[in-house]
Amino acid sequence: MSAGAFSDDKVVAAAAKIECVLVDCNWGQAHKDLSDKYKIRGYPTVVFTDSDGKQIELMTDRTAAALVKQITTIADKHTKGVTYLPSWEKASEAAKKEQKLVLYFFVGSDKDESAALKAAIEDDSLEKLRESFVLVRMKVDPDAADCKRFEILDGTSPLLLILDPAAEKPEEKPLMRVTGKRDAEQLKQMIETVLEARK
Repeated sequence: MSAGAFSDDKVVAAAAKIECVLVDCNWGQAHKDLSDKYKIRGYPTVVFTDSDGKQIELMTDRTAAALVKQITTIADKHTKGVTYLPSWEKASEAAKKEQKLVLYFFVGSDKDESAALKAAIEDDSLEKLRESFVLVRMKVDPDAADCKRFEILDGTSPLLLILDPAAEKPEEKPLMRVTGKRDAEQLKQMIETVLEARK
């Protein structure tokens, strides 16, 4: 797929609805287990899977418009409908407009902890609480601007921040900072405490 399609704003926004994983196969020399599992015959290949790694389908069209449509269709069918924006810039802009807080989910390299925290965030019991936030999600990358902004140095465990975009320097005073996995009930209590303190 062309770099242009990857960087298209609409593709980036659509991709925030799913978990994106880049696998370097070094033309069949690396990650052979994954290449064999998904029967990869050429590069690049985009494979859509469910949360258990079961293949859903392959990318069908390399144009940006078609990719947005395919990602959106898959996300709507296979996720609970929780929408994440792709960056602090976009999330803070939307949150200011809607007079909401930002809930920022940094996905760590520990897949089990990250999956557990994601499940807690998206649990049905938090549906009403999520209405108070604009959600944003990104994979921890020390070179990413948002990781530098919020000083995310360790990318192993997932991290959840609640931020007030109207604050002078929200990165210096997060309203909540949670590292590692939490279940839905624990997270619900933490978020309720933050919201209660702001009344």
